[in-house]
Amino acid sequence: MLDEAKKSITLSIESQYQNVPLVNAAINKLCSLIPFGDKDTYATELCVTEAVVNSIKHAYQDEPNHTVAVIFCLKETELM
Repeated sequence: MLDEAKKSITLSIESQYQNVPLVNAAINKLCSLIPFGDKDTYATELCVTEAVVNSIKHAYQDEPNHTVAVIFCLKETELM
């Protein structure tokens, strides 16, 4: 059972594509803490990766030195 007081994690990266794998690694590990199968883990990684890449590309026009933050909220059977 996850501690409800520690259910939110914020990961901030600089707006560079080379930092996207850091988000993927965090997602993968977080998915291992809840009952996600390989298919659900892959789908979650894909969706969040797309969102981060779109932020870098569209919000910041591929400019570095901006912050992209991803907030993960964990529940016993969910990752939001």
